[in-house]
Amino acid sequence: MNKNVIKNYIQHLADAHNVTYISTPVDALADHITALADDVVQNDDTKDLLVALKRAHVISGAQMNTLLVQYLTAA
Repeated sequence: MNKNVIKNYIQHLADAHNVTYISTPVDALADHITALADDVVQNDDTKDLLVALKRAHVISGAQMNTLLVQYLTAA
């Protein structure tokens, strides 16, 4: 599946439910821990929207994982 198709679907879902991503202190902690592990923090608006959709109970954890895998593996 095309990456833009998945990205647009996620954006449409967020728009339809008036969901936006707002970073939390736990998100900032995760970024710091990742950096301390000498890994690169790669924030992505689409991945953040998936987190926001899950937090808003628009999608389940399983749905979030499925969409994330599709997004990350799409060409």
